[in-house]
Amino acid sequence: MQMDGILLESLLHQEEGPALDFKQAQYPFDKGSTPDKRAILKGEFIKDILAMANASREVTAYILIGVEEIRGGQSRIIGIQNHLDDANLHQLINSKTQRPVEFSYYPFSYRGCEIGVIEIPVQDRFLYLTQDYGKLHENVVYIRDGSSTRTARPDEFIEMSTLRPPMLDLDWADFANEGVVNSPYTVHSLILEPILDEDTFQPAPPPAQNLYGIDLSALSTSRPNPEYSKELILYTLCKASFKPLGLCVHNKSRVLGKRIRFEGSIAKSDGFAILDDQPEFPKKYRNVLAPAVLPSLDHFDGASMELSDDEECWSIHVEFGDIRPDEQILTCDTLWFGSREPKSIRLAGRLIGDNLPEPIKCELELRFEIECRPMSIGDVEFHKRAHFEALGYESE
Repeated sequence: MQMDGILLESLLHQEEGPALDFKQAQYPFDKGSTPDKRAILKGEFIKDILAMANASREVTAYILIGVEEIRGGQSRIIGIQNHLDDANLHQLINSKTQRPVEFSYYPFSYRGCEIGVIEIPVQDRFLYLTQDYGKLHENVVYIRDGSSTRTARPDEFIEMSTLRPPMLDLDWADFANEGVVNSPYTVHSLILEPILDEDTFQPAPPPAQNLYGIDLSALSTSRPNPEYSKELILYTLCKASFKPLGLCVHNKSRVLGKRIRFEGSIAKSDGFAILDDQPEFPKKYRNVLAPAVLPSLDHFDGASMELSDDEECWSIHVEFGDIRPDEQILTCDTLWFGSREPKSIRLAGRLIGDNLPEPIKCELELRFEIECRPMSIGDVEFHKRAHFEALGYESE
């Protein structure tokens, strides 16, 4: 999590431990008068990074440089004058370890003072040097224990080298209102019947355009949409009765989830339906010469849901891809769920992954509450207004 004022204030009120260390001064890389002395100084930095990376923790670790620790109270920012180069630090460490270490160094300014922030995410443990360096030894695992650093015991060494599968949770995602929501989730469906007369909103033809007594209307490329009223009523009907929902997977472990996908199904029942799309908001006038516009896919940076069905059930398939520790991945699109009567439906399925020894069974529930009343002009105007407000316009 990138540093900000709120996070920094929270860390200043915490004590040093496996995920937090305070340094009053910058690492003195340039103080050594000989290569051996400089290696010893740089080795202290390497040991701190490896110890944090190997520590048993569930949250991102931070080393804050330019902060004086105050035990039993709020630690004090004293600031630093110079910063280290992130690229050089990565080159220093990763040239000496058996695999790259995930971390970042960046300056952070707060209340007129500059501090250095080293951020170390949760990652696969068991990191060590492949050669002696300074006072550090090859093939030795350094770990953070409380506020100090030590070498790992044999049992800890074995525990860190044992591959564990990721722990994954599946939830509903309500993008319009609450974000990620737990199961069971209640959906409110509004059934607007009877509907309005299909010609209620039919646009009038544009006024005649005359020039020297000649009617120019036939030359216009804009024509009234003869289906506008019917399409607008259908749009309102669907918006009121169907709820757009997606899915979210949360990796609650310290292990990367590799190529995670979801396969699930919902049994068909009377009055319940799933749509993979909804009617577009209708155009009042059509330009008969306008070229077709293909939708852009640039904003689709999440997982896409695929819906299929047969006589007995709807099937849902999602490719989530790799999921990092403590990461949530939401589907980039939605499915539309609706029911004409109160009921509960269950999405039963499983999460599959390249590093899951067996599928994770999961089940999500939707509970439908139904309201029925005749459609009014106000219902249509409400959804028209919501559509244009979403586009940034006050009205049509």
